Order: sequence, then C-alpha cells, then structure tokens
Amino acid sequence: DDTNIASHGTTETTSGKLRLITETADSGVMTSSTISLPYSPSACEVRYNGNDDCDLTTIDITFNSGTNYETNILAGLKGNPGTIRTITNTGTSMIIKVNMRSNTQNPQPQIDSLVVLIKK
Repeated sequence: DDTNIASHGTTETTSGKLRLITETADSGVMTSSTISLPYSPSACEVRYNGNDDCDLTTIDITFNSGTNYETNILAGLKGNPGTIRTITNTGTSMIIKVNMRSNTQNPQPQIDSLVVLIKK
C-alpha cells in the first residue's frame, strides 16, 4: 500500500508491488514519507525482494530530511545481504528513493518489499 509513500513519479503500488506505472515507461521514482529514527545511524544496509527485472533499480537514502542523499546504495536482492554503507551525512529523518528503470532486458521491474537496516 501507499502508507509511507510521499510521492510517485511514473511509479505506482498495485497489489502490494511497486512498479512502473505503464509497461512503456522507462523510468520512475518512488519517494517515501519522512521516517523518524530514534538515533542517528552510522551505517545502513538495504535489502529488497523484487522480480528478475530489477537489475537497473537503484536506491538512494537521506538521513537529514533530503539535504544530502547516500546514492546508488548496493541493495541485497531476494533476501541476500546488501553492501553496508557508512553514512556520511547523518541525521534522524530518513527518506528513501527507489529509482526504477527498464529496458528490453528488464521490461517490468517490480518490488514486493524493501527494508533498510541501520546501525547505531
């Protein structure tokens, strides 16, 4: 659902899955609402479950309300660990951007779930 989503840019949530809004869109961005954290994390890791067309999908996260983003975070797919990213611009107001792209090899990216693990 769209409970924690602030905006869709050529993306939508359908049947619990984040996807591009039409089969012909080649890119789109979902931006989450601001999520308040209990502390300023020093590192994060992203994992998500998606289909096999998510090869071009990237994740950007801010911890200071959108002032600076940690870009192109290497996420773990299908339950696998992602790369732990040291956070350079700390804070307690997290916003997540999911940048979806498609091409002929990855025509319909869809994400079922996404989690951000943070380290104190």
